[in-house]
Formats: sequence, structure tokens, C-alpha cells
Amino acid sequence: MNKFYVVKRYILVSMISIPFTYCGNQTPKPEVSSSIKITRNGDTFLIPKGLQTGRLISKNRACYFDDVDSTEMALNILLETANPRETELVQSIMSYTGLPANFSIYRGDVSNALATQYQNERLIIYNKDLFSRIDRESDSYWSSVFIIAHEIGHHLSFNLHSINSMEAELEADRFAAAILYKMGADSSQVQLAVRSKLISNRVDTKTHPSKSRRLEAIQKVG
Repeated sequence: MNKFYVVKRYILVSMISIPFTYCGNQTPKPEVSSSIKITRNGDTFLIPKGLQTGRLISKNRACYFDDVDSTEMALNILLETANPRETELVQSIMSYTGLPANFSIYRGDVSNALATQYQNERLIIYNKDLFSRIDRESDSYWSSVFIIAHEIGHHLSFNLHSINSMEAELEADRFAAAILYKMGADSSQVQLAVRSKLISNRVDTKTHPSKSRRLEAIQKVG
């Protein structure tokens, strides 16, 4: 076989293979997360990565912003990475505390927002449409801040497993109110955040104080 034939054949094979290589690069393989944690009782935490969703399956207690009794309800939540807006909001809130964040935040198919824990991982999960809905229904930027700050308060106060769930909720409210004041909100704006439609119960429930009690708690902060 002469050298000219070998070179010609090599060029031909290379030209044929180029389109296949190009097409393959047009469709990247989906990312596969290795961050899967499984406990002995079957709980699972799959961390979302990029556009890939994750999953939280847990029997641990969760502290919801509004009245949802999760003390008797297992969690099975589809997770997505947090939006930049909420990530930046968390960073802003934490800058007023002087403390490092001891939690991670994700979007998920939950009713509003919650704080929970998986083994040593502290989590905040919020409904992916929550803040866009608040933007449409409220003229107050502070409502969104209050909700995130409330869930952060559960983690920084280490009260997720408190026997007194009522006091744990009021403690998180007082923390959120203090943060809003530090960020420049006035008393009327803080109260407006608590008067939100998202706090619906007019009387105490098994896990959450009434709206009037929550308003009374934040008034003592200012």
C-alpha cells in the first residue's frame, strides 16, 4: 500500500467522522450528581445540581412559615436550585447577623416556605412561585425578606426541634423583624409583612400562633 493511498484514506475517514463528533457535542450529557445521602431508615437527600432536580425524603420535622402541621407528616419534596434573587437575599440578610450561614436554600414543591434538617444538613426550601406571587399581590418588598428571614431564624436559633413549637415560631418572627429593622424597614412595613395573606390563621393552631399573636411579638422588637 503506497503512502498516497494511506494519506487519502485517513483524510476521508476523518471527514466522515467530523459530523458525528459535532452532533454529539450539540447534545451534552446531563449532569449526574453524586451527592446522594441515604440513612438507615430510608431517608434520602439528593442535592439538585444545575438543571438537574433533587429530592428530599425525610421524616424529620419541618417548620413552615404558615400553618402546616408537619410534625406528623413525612417530607417528600422535589428540589431545584435556588434562584439568584433568593440566594442574594440570603447573603444580604446574613450580612446583618455577623454569622456564617449554617444552611442551604432550595426551591421545592412545598406550600410556602419551610426550614428543616437532614442529618447534619440544615435546609430552607421555598415554593418556586412564592416570591413572584408576592410581587403580584403585594407592594411591599419586605414581605419576601420577612419570609426568608423567618426561616433563617429557625436555623440560627437552633429551635427546629423545640418542644414548644408556638414559641419557636414567635422566636423566628422576632428574629425576622429585627433583621428588617436593620435593613431599613420601618414599623409599618414590618407589620405589613406579617399581615400578609400567607399568614392565614386567626386563632392558635397545633403548631402556629395566630396572626394577632405574631403581630404582638414583632411589635415588641421595635
